[in-house]
Amino acid sequence: MTIAGSSPVAPTLRASLARTHRWLVLFAVLLTGLSIVTSTTLILRDNAARNLALVARTVSYTVEPAVVFGDRVAVVDAVASVSQVNGVRRVEVFDNAGRRLADWSPVSDPFNARIEGVAGRLLRLPAKEDRVMRGRVVVGRVVLHASAAILVRYLLSGLLIVLGCMAAATVAVRWLARRSEARIFARIAEVADSARVLCAERRFDQRLPPCGFAELDGFSHDFNLLLAELDTGHRAAPVPPG
Repeated sequence: MTIAGSSPVAPTLRASLARTHRWLVLFAVLLTGLSIVTSTTLILRDNAARNLALVARTVSYTVEPAVVFGDRVAVVDAVASVSQVNGVRRVEVFDNAGRRLADWSPVSDPFNARIEGVAGRLLRLPAKEDRVMRGRVVVGRVVLHASAAILVRYLLSGLLIVLGCMAAATVAVRWLARRSEARIFARIAEVADSARVLCAERRFDQRLPPCGFAELDGFSHDFNLLLAELDTGHRAAPVPPG
């Protein structure tokens, strides 16, 4: 906000450096965290697909007798006994004519089920299909859909970890930056004080010591050269008669 007839207030160098450090840290931590979460999610997705293929093969073996006799209750019991603890969201069993003999899903909270369904579609978790064999004859098929519960929990945990790392990194870098900024701004204050003393007291003999930063030491060296030139000129100037 500016007032008519006045110049806008410029941001301080300290505030600009702090803002730059903060955004750089947040960007670096966010990029690293997202890379780790994304790569791990892809690995878990691939493992889920492999696990689903193994469960599909197990289910096809287990339900084979019930499918042959068309016993829907036995099919559901066999599916539940195999799929209950194997990260499966839904199992469908069909006979050779395409009739659905079972459509099983584990008992869960409707809200969690909706979240898993949305997450499964977003993550594109694959469905696995396997044939139910009686000897060499295909008597049916099973279709399994993977549960996204593990991936959802991992993504939520990863998000919390990334946010925590961003907060911790921001605090740590801010503390380190303040230590460096203190030395930088101390030198700037010394130069400003020297300039004020020069104007007020006409003291040309003062000099700035090195501070440990190459750029600031170069600036201090040039400032000292300027003071030396002014001191030489001041000493050589004729003294006006009293």
